[in-house]
Amino acid sequence: QLAKTLAAASARVDLICHPGGAHVPAYALPAGVEIRALQDMATDEAARLATERYDLAVCFGMPFFYRLAPHMARLLEAPFVIQECTNPASMTRRLFETADCRCAEEAFWLRQSVLAHAAGVRFTMPHYADSVLPEVRPFAYAFYNAIALPESTAADAQEVGHRLICVGAMKNANKNGMAAVAAFCASGARAPWSLSLYGESIFADELAEALARSPEARIIDEGVVRDLDKIYRGAYALIIPSFEEGLPNVVVEAFSYGVPCIGFSDCAAAAHLIDDGVNGLLVDRRDPTALASAIDRLIADRAFRDHLGVNARRFAEANFQMSTWKHNWLKLVENAANGLNAEGIPQRPAARDPHSERSTHWRQLLNSHRPVA
Repeated sequence: QLAKTLAAASARVDLICHPGGAHVPAYALPAGVEIRALQDMATDEAARLATERYDLAVCFGMPFFYRLAPHMARLLEAPFVIQECTNPASMTRRLFETADCRCAEEAFWLRQSVLAHAAGVRFTMPHYADSVLPEVRPFAYAFYNAIALPESTAADAQEVGHRLICVGAMKNANKNGMAAVAAFCASGARAPWSLSLYGESIFADELAEALARSPEARIIDEGVVRDLDKIYRGAYALIIPSFEEGLPNVVVEAFSYGVPCIGFSDCAAAAHLIDDGVNGLLVDRRDPTALASAIDRLIADRAFRDHLGVNARRFAEANFQMSTWKHNWLKLVENAANGLNAEGIPQRPAARDPHSERSTHWRQLLNSHRPVA
Protein backbone atom coordinates (compact mmCIF):
# COMPACT_ATOMS: atom_id res chain seq x y z
CA GLN A 1 0.00 0.00 0.00
CA LEU A 2 2.84 2.39 0.78
CA ALA A 3 4.64 1.50 -2.44
CA LYS A 4 1.40 2.11 -4.32
CA THR A 5 0.99 5.49 -2.64
CA LEU A 6 4.54 6.59 -3.46
CA ALA A 7 4.33 5.29 -7.03
CA ALA A 8 1.05 7.17 -7.56
CA ALA A 9 2.93 10.32 -6.55
CA SER A 10 5.53 9.67 -9.29
CA ALA A 11 8.22 8.19 -7.05
CA ARG A 12 10.33 5.25 -8.21
CA VAL A 13 9.93 2.51 -5.63
CA ASP A 14 11.87 -0.73 -5.19
CA LEU A 15 10.66 -3.46 -2.87
CA ILE A 16 13.71 -5.21 -1.44
CA CYS A 17 13.07 -8.71 -0.16
CA HIS A 18 14.59 -12.17 0.22
CA PRO A 19 15.28 -13.98 -3.06
CA GLY A 20 12.77 -16.70 -2.16
CA GLY A 21 9.86 -14.28 -2.30
CA ALA A 22 11.04 -12.06 -5.12
CA HIS A 23 9.10 -13.80 -7.88
CA VAL A 24 5.82 -14.52 -6.10
CA PRO A 25 4.44 -11.22 -4.76
CA ALA A 26 1.33 -11.64 -2.63
CA TYR A 27 -0.26 -8.51 -4.15
CA ALA A 28 -0.39 -6.97 -7.59
CA LEU A 29 2.29 -4.32 -7.97
CA PRO A 30 1.53 -0.93 -9.51
CA ALA A 31 3.52 0.51 -12.39
CA GLY A 32 6.80 1.99 -11.23
CA VAL A 33 7.39 -0.56 -8.47
CA GLU A 34 10.10 -3.19 -8.88
CA ILE A 35 11.11 -6.13 -6.70
CA ARG A 36 14.82 -6.41 -5.93
CA ALA A 37 16.13 -9.57 -4.30
CA LEU A 38 18.72 -9.16 -1.55
CA GLN A 39 20.14 -11.39 1.16
CA ASP A 40 20.17 -9.82 4.62
CA MET A 41 23.95 -9.52 4.93
CA ALA A 42 24.86 -9.46 1.22
CA THR A 43 27.31 -6.54 1.31
CA ASP A 44 28.27 -6.78 -2.37
CA GLU A 45 24.64 -6.89 -3.53
CA ALA A 46 23.74 -3.93 -1.31
CA ALA A 47 26.72 -1.97 -2.62
CA ARG A 48 25.40 -2.43 -6.15
CA LEU A 49 21.98 -1.24 -5.06
CA ALA A 50 23.63 1.80 -3.46
CA THR A 51 24.47 3.07 -6.95
CA GLU A 52 20.71 3.63 -7.36
CA ARG A 53 21.06 6.55 -4.91
CA TYR A 54 17.98 5.87 -2.85
CA ASP A 55 16.55 8.82 -0.95
CA LEU A 56 15.24 6.60 1.83
CA ALA A 57 14.89 3.02 3.00
CA VAL A 58 11.60 2.17 4.68
CA CYS A 59 11.89 -0.90 6.91
CA PHE A 60 9.00 -2.87 8.36
CA GLY A 61 10.40 -3.86 11.72
CA MET A 62 9.62 -7.43 12.55
CA PRO A 63 11.94 -8.86 15.25
CA PHE A 64 14.09 -11.07 13.01
CA PHE A 65 14.88 -8.07 10.77
CA TYR A 66 15.02 -5.37 13.40
CA ARG A 67 18.71 -5.01 14.13
CA LEU A 68 19.62 -5.52 10.45
CA ALA A 69 17.74 -2.37 9.42
CA PRO A 70 20.49 0.16 10.30
CA HIS A 71 23.13 -2.10 8.74
CA MET A 72 21.24 -2.50 5.47
CA ALA A 73 20.48 1.23 5.30
CA ARG A 74 24.16 1.98 5.78
CA LEU A 75 25.05 -0.36 2.93
CA LEU A 76 22.46 1.36 0.75
CA GLU A 77 23.92 4.74 1.79
CA ALA A 78 20.47 6.05 2.66
CA PRO A 79 18.69 7.18 5.82
CA PHE A 80 16.08 4.73 7.05
CA VAL A 81 12.59 4.79 8.51
CA ILE A 82 11.28 1.91 10.56
CA GLN A 83 7.69 0.91 11.21
CA GLU A 84 7.07 -1.28 14.23
CA CYS A 85 4.60 -3.94 13.15
CA THR A 86 3.45 -4.88 16.64
CA ASN A 87 3.08 -3.24 20.05
CA PRO A 88 6.19 -2.02 21.93
CA ALA A 89 5.98 -4.61 24.73
CA SER A 90 5.67 -7.45 22.24
CA MET A 91 8.54 -6.11 20.12
CA THR A 92 10.83 -5.89 23.14
CA ARG A 93 9.92 -9.37 24.30
CA ARG A 94 10.36 -10.88 20.85
CA LEU A 95 13.74 -9.18 20.44
CA PHE A 96 14.74 -10.82 23.71
CA GLU A 97 13.64 -14.17 22.31
CA THR A 98 15.13 -13.86 18.82
CA ALA A 99 18.04 -11.39 18.85
CA ASP A 100 20.46 -13.17 21.20
CA CYS A 101 19.81 -10.69 24.00
CA ARG A 102 20.88 -11.89 27.43
CA CYS A 103 18.04 -10.22 29.31
CA ALA A 104 14.92 -8.15 28.78
CA GLU A 105 16.79 -4.96 29.66
CA GLU A 106 19.27 -5.61 26.86
CA ALA A 107 16.38 -6.12 24.44
CA PHE A 108 14.90 -2.81 25.61
CA TRP A 109 18.13 -0.97 24.81
CA LEU A 110 18.55 -2.76 21.49
CA ARG A 111 15.13 -1.48 20.44
CA GLN A 112 15.85 2.05 21.66
CA SER A 113 19.22 2.07 19.87
CA VAL A 114 17.75 1.01 16.52
CA LEU A 115 14.98 3.61 16.80
CA ALA A 116 17.50 6.30 17.77
CA HIS A 117 19.37 5.71 14.50
CA ALA A 118 16.21 6.00 12.39
CA ALA A 119 15.30 9.15 10.51
CA GLY A 120 11.68 8.44 11.41
CA VAL A 121 9.70 5.86 13.38
CA ARG A 122 6.13 4.94 12.56
CA PHE A 123 3.81 3.45 15.18
CA THR A 124 0.38 2.05 14.38
CA MET A 125 -1.34 3.27 17.57
CA PRO A 126 -1.05 6.79 19.02
CA HIS A 127 0.03 5.79 22.53
CA TYR A 128 2.86 3.55 21.27
CA ALA A 129 4.97 6.67 20.72
CA ASP A 130 5.18 7.02 24.51
CA SER A 131 7.40 3.92 24.60
CA VAL A 132 10.54 5.62 23.23
CA LEU A 133 13.14 7.78 24.88
CA PRO A 134 12.69 11.59 24.78
CA GLU A 135 15.50 11.86 22.22
CA VAL A 136 13.56 9.67 19.78
CA ARG A 137 10.12 11.23 20.23
CA PRO A 138 10.71 14.17 17.84
CA PHE A 139 11.08 11.58 15.07
CA ALA A 140 8.06 9.47 16.05
CA TYR A 141 4.90 9.38 13.94
CA ALA A 142 1.87 7.54 15.32
CA PHE A 143 -1.18 6.98 13.15
CA TYR A 144 -3.64 4.21 12.41
CA ASN A 145 -3.77 1.98 9.36
CA ALA A 146 -6.63 2.62 6.96
CA ILE A 147 -8.75 1.03 4.27
CA ALA A 148 -10.99 2.53 1.63
CA LEU A 149 -14.21 2.95 3.58
CA PRO A 150 -17.19 1.29 1.90
CA GLU A 151 -19.87 3.72 0.79
CA SER A 152 -22.55 1.84 2.70
CA THR A 153 -22.16 -0.26 5.82
CA ALA A 154 -23.57 -3.34 7.46
CA ALA A 155 -26.34 -1.20 8.93
CA ASP A 156 -27.84 -1.01 5.42
CA ALA A 157 -28.41 -4.77 5.34
CA GLN A 158 -29.38 -5.80 8.82
CA GLU A 159 -28.55 -9.29 9.99
CA VAL A 160 -28.00 -10.85 6.57
CA GLY A 161 -27.56 -14.52 7.37
CA HIS A 162 -27.55 -13.71 11.09
CA ARG A 163 -23.77 -14.06 11.09
CA LEU A 164 -21.19 -13.48 13.76
CA ILE A 165 -17.70 -13.51 12.29
CA CYS A 166 -14.17 -14.31 13.39
CA VAL A 167 -11.46 -13.25 10.91
CA GLY A 168 -7.88 -14.51 10.87
CA ALA A 169 -8.16 -15.90 14.37
CA MET A 170 -7.49 -19.55 13.54
CA LYS A 171 -4.05 -19.07 11.99
CA ASN A 172 -1.96 -19.26 15.18
CA ALA A 173 -2.18 -19.68 18.93
CA ASN A 174 -1.94 -15.96 19.69
CA LYS A 175 -5.06 -15.18 17.66
CA ASN A 176 -6.86 -17.68 19.90
CA GLY A 177 -9.74 -18.42 17.54
CA MET A 178 -10.88 -21.54 19.40
CA ALA A 179 -11.96 -19.24 22.25
CA ALA A 180 -14.54 -17.72 19.90
CA VAL A 181 -15.67 -21.20 18.86
CA ALA A 182 -16.04 -22.31 22.49
CA ALA A 183 -17.95 -19.16 23.42
CA PHE A 184 -20.36 -19.52 20.52
CA CYS A 185 -21.01 -23.15 21.45
CA ALA A 186 -21.62 -22.11 25.06
CA SER A 187 -23.93 -19.22 24.19
CA GLY A 188 -27.65 -19.42 23.63
CA ALA A 189 -27.11 -18.93 19.88
CA ARG A 190 -29.08 -21.38 17.78
CA ALA A 191 -30.40 -21.31 14.22
CA PRO A 192 -30.60 -18.99 12.40
CA TRP A 193 -27.47 -17.65 14.12
CA SER A 194 -24.08 -18.81 12.86
CA LEU A 195 -20.40 -18.14 13.42
CA SER A 196 -18.34 -17.81 10.23
CA LEU A 197 -14.59 -18.36 10.47
CA TYR A 198 -12.42 -16.69 7.81
CA GLY A 199 -8.77 -17.24 6.98
CA GLU A 200 -6.22 -20.00 7.21
CA SER A 201 -6.60 -22.46 10.08
CA ILE A 202 -4.26 -24.71 12.04
CA PHE A 203 -7.08 -25.88 14.28
CA ALA A 204 -9.06 -28.17 11.98
CA ASP A 205 -8.93 -31.08 14.42
CA GLU A 206 -9.89 -28.95 17.42
CA LEU A 207 -12.77 -27.41 15.46
CA ALA A 208 -14.05 -30.85 14.44
CA GLU A 209 -13.97 -31.98 18.08
CA ALA A 210 -15.87 -28.87 19.21
CA LEU A 211 -18.57 -29.41 16.58
CA ALA A 212 -18.88 -33.05 17.59
CA ARG A 213 -19.55 -31.96 21.17
CA SER A 214 -22.01 -29.24 20.07
CA PRO A 215 -23.60 -30.46 16.81
CA GLU A 216 -26.37 -27.88 17.07
CA ALA A 217 -23.88 -24.98 16.80
CA ARG A 218 -23.79 -23.56 13.26
CA ILE A 219 -20.08 -22.84 12.81
CA ILE A 220 -18.83 -22.52 9.25
CA ASP A 221 -15.17 -22.57 8.26
CA GLU A 222 -15.18 -20.31 5.19
CA GLY A 223 -11.43 -20.54 4.58
CA VAL A 224 -9.57 -17.75 2.80
CA VAL A 225 -11.92 -15.11 1.35
CA ARG A 226 -10.30 -12.04 -0.22
CA ASP A 227 -13.46 -9.99 -0.76
CA LEU A 228 -13.99 -7.84 2.34
CA ASP A 229 -17.60 -7.22 1.32
CA LYS A 230 -18.36 -10.94 1.57
CA ILE A 231 -16.80 -11.09 5.01
CA TYR A 232 -18.10 -7.99 6.73
CA ARG A 233 -21.21 -6.70 5.00
CA GLY A 234 -24.27 -7.68 7.02
CA ALA A 235 -22.25 -9.29 9.82
CA TYR A 236 -23.75 -8.89 13.26
CA ALA A 237 -20.44 -8.60 15.16
CA LEU A 238 -16.76 -9.51 14.95
CA ILE A 239 -15.22 -11.58 17.73
CA ILE A 240 -11.50 -10.90 18.28
CA PRO A 241 -10.21 -13.24 21.00
CA SER A 242 -6.46 -12.45 20.57
CA PHE A 243 -4.03 -12.46 23.46
CA GLU A 244 -2.17 -9.48 22.00
CA GLU A 245 -2.14 -7.31 18.87
CA GLY A 246 -0.21 -4.41 17.38
CA LEU A 247 -3.03 -2.76 15.49
CA PRO A 248 -5.73 -5.37 14.75
CA ASN A 249 -6.60 -4.75 11.11
CA VAL A 250 -9.72 -6.89 11.51
CA VAL A 251 -11.09 -4.22 13.86
CA VAL A 252 -10.18 -1.50 11.36
CA GLU A 253 -12.06 -3.44 8.68
CA ALA A 254 -15.04 -4.29 10.89
CA PHE A 255 -15.50 -0.72 12.14
CA SER A 256 -15.27 0.52 8.55
CA TYR A 257 -18.28 -1.66 7.74
CA GLY A 258 -20.17 -0.58 10.84
CA VAL A 259 -19.64 -3.95 12.52
CA PRO A 260 -19.09 -3.78 16.31
CA CYS A 261 -16.42 -5.93 17.92
CA ILE A 262 -16.21 -8.13 20.99
CA GLY A 263 -12.76 -8.54 22.52
CA PHE A 264 -10.87 -9.09 25.72
CA SER A 265 -10.01 -6.19 28.00
CA ASP A 266 -6.45 -7.45 28.55
CA CYS A 267 -5.60 -7.29 24.83
CA ALA A 268 -4.23 -3.75 24.94
CA ALA A 269 -4.49 -2.92 21.23
CA ALA A 270 -8.07 -4.17 20.93
CA ALA A 271 -9.00 -2.45 24.17
CA HIS A 272 -7.71 0.89 22.85
CA LEU A 273 -10.00 0.65 19.83
CA ILE A 274 -13.06 -0.97 21.36
CA ASP A 275 -14.92 1.35 23.71
CA ASP A 276 -17.03 -0.93 25.88
CA GLY A 277 -20.72 -0.26 25.35
CA VAL A 278 -19.99 2.39 22.70
CA ASN A 279 -18.65 0.63 19.60
CA GLY A 280 -18.32 -2.89 20.95
CA LEU A 281 -17.91 -4.96 24.09
CA LEU A 282 -14.86 -5.77 26.20
CA VAL A 283 -14.96 -8.75 28.52
CA ASP A 284 -12.75 -10.23 31.22
CA ARG A 285 -10.71 -13.16 29.88
CA ARG A 286 -10.59 -14.67 33.39
CA ASP A 287 -14.37 -15.11 33.38
CA PRO A 288 -15.09 -18.31 31.41
CA THR A 289 -18.67 -17.22 30.67
CA ALA A 290 -18.03 -13.58 29.74
CA LEU A 291 -17.50 -13.98 25.99
CA ALA A 292 -20.59 -16.19 25.59
CA SER A 293 -22.63 -13.70 27.61
CA ALA A 294 -21.48 -10.84 25.38
CA ILE A 295 -22.55 -12.81 22.30
CA ASP A 296 -25.97 -13.44 23.84
CA ARG A 297 -26.35 -9.76 24.71
CA LEU A 298 -25.73 -8.60 21.15
CA ILE A 299 -27.97 -11.25 19.65
CA ALA A 300 -30.83 -10.46 22.01
CA ASP A 301 -30.78 -6.67 21.66
CA ARG A 302 -30.88 -5.42 18.08
CA ALA A 303 -31.23 -1.77 19.11
CA PHE A 304 -28.10 -2.04 21.21
CA ARG A 305 -26.22 -3.68 18.35
CA ASP A 306 -27.36 -0.97 15.96
CA HIS A 307 -26.12 1.65 18.43
CA LEU A 308 -22.71 -0.04 18.58
CA GLY A 309 -22.56 -0.39 14.80
CA VAL A 310 -23.29 3.28 14.16
CA ASN A 311 -20.53 4.28 16.59
CA ALA A 312 -18.11 1.78 15.06
CA ARG A 313 -18.58 3.38 11.66
CA ARG A 314 -18.18 6.86 13.15
CA PHE A 315 -14.90 5.81 14.74
CA ALA A 316 -13.70 4.51 11.37
CA GLU A 317 -14.69 7.72 9.61
CA ALA A 318 -12.79 9.76 12.20
CA ASN A 319 -9.64 7.62 12.31
CA PHE A 320 -9.24 5.29 9.33
CA GLN A 321 -9.45 7.60 6.32
CA MET A 322 -7.09 6.55 3.54
CA SER A 323 -6.38 10.17 2.57
CA THR A 324 -5.13 10.87 6.10
CA TRP A 325 -2.99 7.73 6.08
CA LYS A 326 -1.38 8.74 2.77
CA HIS A 327 -0.77 12.28 3.98
CA ASN A 328 0.86 11.05 7.19
CA TRP A 329 3.16 8.62 5.36
CA LEU A 330 4.19 11.18 2.77
CA LYS A 331 4.92 13.73 5.49
CA LEU A 332 7.06 11.12 7.25
CA VAL A 333 8.90 10.27 4.01
CA GLU A 334 9.51 13.90 3.10
CA ASN A 335 10.88 14.78 6.53
CA ALA A 336 13.01 11.67 6.89
CA ALA A 337 14.55 12.01 3.43
CA ASN A 338 15.60 15.55 4.30
CA GLY A 339 16.86 15.03 7.84
CA LEU A 340 13.89 16.72 9.49
CA ASN A 341 11.93 15.65 12.52
CA ALA A 342 8.16 15.30 12.73
CA GLU A 343 7.80 19.06 13.17
CA GLY A 344 9.87 19.73 10.05
CA ILE A 345 12.85 20.98 12.08
CA PRO A 346 16.38 20.04 10.94
CA GLN A 347 17.91 17.91 13.71
CA ARG A 348 20.05 15.46 11.77
CA PRO A 349 23.71 16.31 11.09
CA ALA A 350 23.38 15.04 7.52
CA ALA A 351 20.23 17.03 6.72
CA ARG A 352 20.06 17.78 3.01
CA ASP A 353 19.89 21.28 1.61
CA PRO A 354 16.17 22.18 1.78
CA HIS A 355 16.53 23.85 -1.63
CA SER A 356 17.99 20.78 -3.32
CA GLU A 357 16.31 19.05 -6.24
CA ARG A 358 15.60 15.96 -4.11
CA SER A 359 14.00 18.00 -1.35
CA THR A 360 11.72 19.72 -3.86
CA HIS A 361 10.70 16.32 -5.19
CA TRP A 362 9.61 15.13 -1.75
CA ARG A 363 7.65 18.30 -1.13
CA GLN A 364 5.81 17.62 -4.38
CA LEU A 365 5.01 14.11 -3.15
CA LEU A 366 3.59 15.49 0.06
CA ASN A 367 1.45 18.04 -1.76
CA SER A 368 0.02 15.36 -4.03
CA HIS A 369 -1.98 13.84 -1.15
CA ARG A 370 -3.82 16.26 1.12
CA PRO A 371 -6.54 15.08 3.52
CA VAL A 372 -10.00 15.89 2.22
CA ALA A 373 -12.81 17.14 4.39
